[in-house]
Amino acid sequence: MDIERNLLLGALAFQAGLIDADQFVEACRLWSEYKTSALVMVLIKRGWIQPLDAANLEYLLERRLDKCGGNVTASLASVGDEVKRHLAALEDADIQRTLTTLVSPERCDSTLTVLSAERSQREVQGWQEVQRRQAEEERDMLCTAGFDGYFKRVNPAFERVLGYTKGELLAQPYVSFIHSDDRESTLTEARKLLEGRETVFFENRYRCKDGSYKWLQWSAIPDMDHQLTYAAARDITERKRALEALQESEARYRSVIAAIQDGIALLDSTGAIQACNASAEHILGLSADQMMGRTARDARWGAIHEGGTPFPDEKLPAIVTLRTGKPCFNVIMGLRKPNGDLRWISINSQPLFEADEKTVSGVVASFSDITDRKQTEEAFRKTSARLTNANRSLRQRLRAASHTSHADDK
Repeated sequence: MDIERNLLLGALAFQAGLIDADQFVEACRLWSEYKTSALVMVLIKRGWIQPLDAANLEYLLERRLDKCGGNVTASLASVGDEVKRHLAALEDADIQRTLTTLVSPERCDSTLTVLSAERSQREVQGWQEVQRRQAEEERDMLCTAGFDGYFKRVNPAFERVLGYTKGELLAQPYVSFIHSDDRESTLTEARKLLEGRETVFFENRYRCKDGSYKWLQWSAIPDMDHQLTYAAARDITERKRALEALQESEARYRSVIAAIQDGIALLDSTGAIQACNASAEHILGLSADQMMGRTARDARWGAIHEGGTPFPDEKLPAIVTLRTGKPCFNVIMGLRKPNGDLRWISINSQPLFEADEKTVSGVVASFSDITDRKQTEEAFRKTSARLTNANRSLRQRLRAASHTSHADDK
């Protein structure tokens, strides 16, 4: 159990005026005896705060942590001296060790003995203002639901997001607001809560009063003693729409890539293949699964120059682009297919950059099979050589015949 986080939650409840000093000390004492559950559950079971208050405290704790860069110790150190005085009165060794880490040694004694007798009114007012603004403006939808399937409490964000009044939301089983396609999965998740298991990042669609649907992402914890669930939901509709648009765009992109006759391969920063199109499979004689993870340096490619000499790793187009961040164009290379056939390809490589537009994160390689062209060029070269030799031989014979003719005339 995270001692600092639990103490910070208790301190926030105290500073907010949700509990008094005696309740704060008693809650910390009871929690310190076992430390097997959250301190906030002690407050709820004692009836000192309401379940919705617990959800608000969790939210405000995250806000406090955000201000301190996520550092729980720094967040706890920033609470008022009166809180530290009450913590110092507890005899729990873990709490004492935690308290001594919150201030410098030279201030530790004064923190434990010389403290203000009253809570800072300004701090309390600030907390209450945060609560008020949270209830009115916070995008997180906070609620308490009973194991009977009905909402018991909802915050104003529910009304703002879904358009129903609080009364309308509490009057019907919450499953009646859920999209028909999501009800079975929601009921399955609800049964897990009834078994005492927490829900993290569960998604479903809720019907709004105007008939539209909102995607909500849920986190929830059950309270088995009170047969309640404390939950927080966030409207992720825009994120879902953006994701769907991205998926549609990717599908179109993949369709275009698949239709291109040139081979296309995506390599990561290590030079390993992560994706390829059907043309790449055909040209290289390998399936996509066989190519996944194979690097440009792999000796099985059997890469050679046009002259037949091995292609050095440092000269491979993809490796050059990864090293320099610059593209390569029309590099001719011979490769061996798994069946031993030599294929000639012309390769282009383009760098992919991180968000800083400086760090190379990968390479897109495009290549075309020029084997037929190479064979045609080779045949043409041989034919040209034969014609050249034939012409040379013919000229030699003509010259010889000419010399013979002149000799006869004499």
